[in-house]
Amino acid sequence: MICPNCKNAIPDDAEFCGNCGYKLAGETKKIPSKPHQVSEEMLETIKNRGRNQWLFIVGAIAGLAVVAFILVNFIFPFKDPSTTMDEAAITGEEFLLEEDYDSEGAFSIGEDDMSPEDPNVLIPEKEDGTPEQPETLIQEDAVVEEKKCQMVFSGKIGDTTRVFTINEDGSNLKQLTDSDVNSTSPAWSSDGRYIAFISDRGSEDGSYKSKLYVMDKDGSGQVSLYDNDSMNNVRDPAWSPIGNQIAFLAYDSSVTPNYFLDDFDLIQLTDNTDPVPMGNIIWSPDGNQFVFWSEQNGDEEIFVMNADGSNLQKLTNNDLADDWNPVWSPDGNRIAFISDRSGNDNIYVMDADGGNQQKLTKYNDYRPAWSPDGKTIAFTSRFEGNYDIFLIDADGNNMRQITENSFYDRAPVWSPNGEMIVFISNRDGEDNLYIMMKDGGEQRKFADDEIENYASIPEWSPNCK
Repeated sequence: MICPNCKNAIPDDAEFCGNCGYKLAGETKKIPSKPHQVSEEMLETIKNRGRNQWLFIVGAIAGLAVVAFILVNFIFPFKDPSTTMDEAAITGEEFLLEEDYDSEGAFSIGEDDMSPEDPNVLIPEKEDGTPEQPETLIQEDAVVEEKKCQMVFSGKIGDTTRVFTINEDGSNLKQLTDSDVNSTSPAWSSDGRYIAFISDRGSEDGSYKSKLYVMDKDGSGQVSLYDNDSMNNVRDPAWSPIGNQIAFLAYDSSVTPNYFLDDFDLIQLTDNTDPVPMGNIIWSPDGNQFVFWSEQNGDEEIFVMNADGSNLQKLTNNDLADDWNPVWSPDGNRIAFISDRSGNDNIYVMDADGGNQQKLTKYNDYRPAWSPDGKTIAFTSRFEGNYDIFLIDADGNNMRQITENSFYDRAPVWSPNGEMIVFISNRDGEDNLYIMMKDGGEQRKFADDEIENYASIPEWSPNCK
């Protein structure tokens, strides 16, 4: 038989040409020669493998699509530009809107660009104008207003006494009142914005009578609170710890001094009968009462009354002794005072109603000052002939001396944090302000040598507390 494809002779019963691989039985399809000869089973296997490869590719693409869907919708959700600030804060999303870009497409930072979690976190931009991830930016050029802790006091320069303020570190000594009139007894308002003081500047008739004035803390806006020329010799203003009222001692048309309260309308707290006020009036820490000392029947006693002048009560009663200089404890439960009932001037304490009177010291002692925590009392003592500063626990134990020299150290005032004590001393020949640690360490001069004499004890501004 001749192969119809290659024309070579082949056996009569052959199904394929042995030379060219031509299928002879009813097929005209050419198949590979012997080196590449494959059966139909092999061809079907090849076809199935191809179909399986396509199925694998299609399945892989479908799987990737499912993964992409999950990532987009659940892990990295689409951000709707209509998302509100509150929604962004709840979901933790960045708050970026179209209005955050200017007309040229550059990203801008404004109040709305603040992070909802932290007002100090801004959304900055890259050099190409695209937003970066939020980061905390330090505003190096931002100026934070610092409220300086100050003291106010009066001191004499030349022939006149003037009101001064000074920072807690001894810097910025500032004269607030004029140099040609006497001004003294300054007292801070409860909010630290104003200072009340006494001045003898001339009135309309040309006379000089001490009156009550108020000024801003920088010395501006000095005004007299009343124009009553019959009231003279005003002393010791004391501002309410909770409001705008000012209590003070003054003589009116009579020769007897009385306490008054300036509450925009002048209110007289005591009349011209016994007891006759003698010393400064002290507000209770809650602003509801006054304590003061007064002469009655020839001796000095301590009294309290309500802030409206009612309910006058006598706390001490010693016919042969004087009790004076009362000072409230910080919690208002006790009162320290001076008494000579034992023969010397000593420091005593009592309950706010006059009960449980207890002697604390045994020398000639003056000007008690409670520590801010109420546990310790500082005072001036004439021990061994010298005036020095001492401390004693409020229960009368652990008395200790914290200054020691041959000069006059007096009038201790605690810092609001209770760590330091300011006092007056003439150890350099003239009165000056000094400061020290509460144990007496690190004593140093605090104010300018120009001030020759201190007419009032320094008072810390309320914002120091």
